[in-house]
Amino acid sequence: MTSHNTNLAPILYDIVHQYINKDGRRIDLVAVTRGPGLPGSLSSGLSTAKGLSIGLDTNFIAVHHMMLVLSRSLIDHEIIASTVDIAVGDLLDKCARHLGVTWQSKMPAAAMEAWSSDAELGDNQDWDFTIPLERKPTHRSTLAFSFSGLGSAVERLIVAEMNETRRKSLARAIQFTAFEHIIRKVILSLEQHDLSVSSLVVSGGVASNKLLRSHFRQKLEEKGFHNIELVFPPVEFCTDNAAMIAWAGYEMYQAGYKSELSALTLPKWPLNEMMDVKGWIHQSTLPPLCN
Repeated sequence: MTSHNTNLAPILYDIVHQYINKDGRRIDLVAVTRGPGLPGSLSSGLSTAKGLSIGLDTNFIAVHHMMLVLSRSLIDHEIIASTVDIAVGDLLDKCARHLGVTWQSKMPAAAMEAWSSDAELGDNQDWDFTIPLERKPTHRSTLAFSFSGLGSAVERLIVAEMNETRRKSLARAIQFTAFEHIIRKVILSLEQHDLSVSSLVVSGGVASNKLLRSHFRQKLEEKGFHNIELVFPPVEFCTDNAAMIAWAGYEMYQAGYKSELSALTLPKWPLNEMMDVKGWIHQSTLPPLCN
């Protein structure tokens, strides 16, 4: 939250003065994440976006930050599975820090992927990781994700005298195990629900991982899901970034939705209840956005 409060205003100041005032452009819509997420970060972003909307006298929309869901339309979503503890990105970032990976301008997980890319996948067997929620038959049939146990196992394995080769091997094994868990649960959801799915979109920061991308396609093929299109955004857009939220806001606005300035943060906001909260304004037609 401190980082948000420190950096948001200067960034927006530079954008407005460099691109808006200079070229005489108009901003038609301000989009921001309303939830789910950490309350402090959400509050900082939402308050800043409201102020920007008022200052620019423009439309405002507060949108949902997406999860593993079945999406039938812009506003019709069904949650298939969610994590019972932490997110996979959180796990990988924490493991990168525990392993002493230097990330500089990259996110910790992305830096760990690049740093450990020369480690052999076969080394995964050396660490004897158990795929999360696989020990019991009831767990194997449960549509949920769990990553905290894997994180605890990693903390126990890391020792001060571990050389770089071993640390890279461990990093590679962490990624493989986490991604195998994700893929198994996605395939389980396809099998259990007999879903007529034409496309599977994998987005967010972890979606940039090359191991995840290759392993996902391989496993879908092995399980007979040849006809499902596997879609990954370009790597530069595989983050929880402004472009993703802006596009979601644009789509919602074009469908006739915007938000009241009184809209509050929703740290816990189930996507299947996306339209059941206060703060939406719906009009059959809204003025088109400028090109």
